[in-house]
Amino acid sequence: MRGRLPHTGNGDSGPSPGDPAGRVRLGDETVSLATLRHFPERFAKLFARARAEVGYGECLCTAPPLRLVIRARAGRYHLACWPGEGERHATDCDFHKTDPGFFGRSGYSDQAIAENEDGVAIRLDTPLLVRRDAPHDGTSTEAFAGNRRRTVGLLGLLHYLWEQAELVTWRPTWHTCHARLSEYAAQCSINGVDLPNVLYIVPPYRPEQAARNAAAFQAFYGRLGGRGRNGGD
Repeated sequence: MRGRLPHTGNGDSGPSPGDPAGRVRLGDETVSLATLRHFPERFAKLFARARAEVGYGECLCTAPPLRLVIRARAGRYHLACWPGEGERHATDCDFHKTDPGFFGRSGYSDQAIAENEDGVAIRLDTPLLVRRDAPHDGTSTEAFAGNRRRTVGLLGLLHYLWEQAELVTWRPTWHTCHARLSEYAAQCSINGVDLPNVLYIVPPYRPEQAARNAAAFQAFYGRLGGRGRNGGD
């Protein structure tokens, strides 16, 4: 049976030990969430150990702590809100989720958006590859299960990412928006393809990074062409 690892130290990398804001616990280590997200490779062993021995991480925004899902995708670990517990997090916590009944998520079935420990699998109603001999007119083909959709349209995908990244609340800069969208998109696949491979999120503009950003976009665009040549879906 999975249980807590013995607490041997705080492993702090962020705010002072007495401040729970923005802090999470992985096994016996307490870490700043910002540090964890910026340098996930530094904590890969800690992630793996906590996932194997405890089964989850913990958010320290409330007492007692709330569980967090530990996901591993494309060689990188992520933390996600435990299903059904988003509203229990402090309102200023990164894992706080508004009641999905107020937003579009409640309109989709588990066939359309399936969440598990490995990430989020999204079933898009639009093909990722349009072949010349079978043109797609862009019309939505969303299917319904009762009164809930079994597929997600492009606008629905945008709404879903926006809601899950908590951008329905005010965020002061595109830097923050970009970071949150990128973090959540990295946990998703769409029609069996890792979402970052087919979704480009424009980075914040900085003059000194313009050339690097342009090169990154060209590389992304080139990979899309490669998918077509290789017969991807």
